[in-house]
Amino acid sequence: MYCPRKSTSRFIFLFFLALLLISWTFQQEKPFAFVVIGDHRPADENLPPPEVFSKEMKSIEKLKPALIVDTGDLIFGVSKKKEVIERQYQDLFKVLSPFNIPIYPTVGNHEVANGNLPYYIQNFHRPTYYSFNYHNSHFIVLSTEEKGEDGSIEGRQLAWLKQDLNRAQKATNIFICMHRPMFPKYTLQAMKYKSFPPERRDELHNLFLHYSVKIVFAGHEHVYSKVLRDGIWYINSSGGGAPLYLPPEQGGFYHYVIVSVKGRSVKDQMVRFN
Repeated sequence: MYCPRKSTSRFIFLFFLALLLISWTFQQEKPFAFVVIGDHRPADENLPPPEVFSKEMKSIEKLKPALIVDTGDLIFGVSKKKEVIERQYQDLFKVLSPFNIPIYPTVGNHEVANGNLPYYIQNFHRPTYYSFNYHNSHFIVLSTEEKGEDGSIEGRQLAWLKQDLNRAQKATNIFICMHRPMFPKYTLQAMKYKSFPPERRDELHNLFLHYSVKIVFAGHEHVYSKVLRDGIWYINSSGGGAPLYLPPEQGGFYHYVIVSVKGRSVKDQMVRFN
């Protein structure tokens, strides 16, 4: 027996379900921008965050990005004195607090020196490696500073990474962030501070290739560099205010990178500070 009430109710249900799916799809593909910056520690444990970092943050605020990914070395660290490390984090948050932009930090070697990692976790309430989604994109923040595995990604973290990449296959774009670069520009610096044995680097690169990672961001070297490897961009953005080791023509200048995402289209632009 035909029942118009049931038929109408079903139509209304399907209509609103379609609207929800359309709305969800629109939100997933909604254009957005994010900023990558890093290595804004001061030159000495007694100094506040560099003035250029405050200027960069004011510049970033005007761009109205959805979020900031920080490539690490947030504070000078190193000290064995609790009060020194706590003050350094307080100084950092004095700079960050006026800006209403979500920040996703990466742990750097200065944050873990002399067993100071707990202060990083207490202040940012994040583990050393994690991932998150934003609209159509998946972000993975890795730690090159795991105890006994510094300068690499291996062990439990590598197993977690493989699982996370497998779960993220529906993401339109995948972005990776770490502190030490896989393909350093400053070779002597890399040798001095350990940065990815070739076999570990190649294993990781092949993993990123398999899962179609768009961009891998890193810091540590206090330079800007950008290199294309088998279709993956490796961008070093570590000009947040820490001392510069290379001349400007080799990437030694203060900067940050803004990334615009529109569907599958991803465009990055370096913003330089004198």
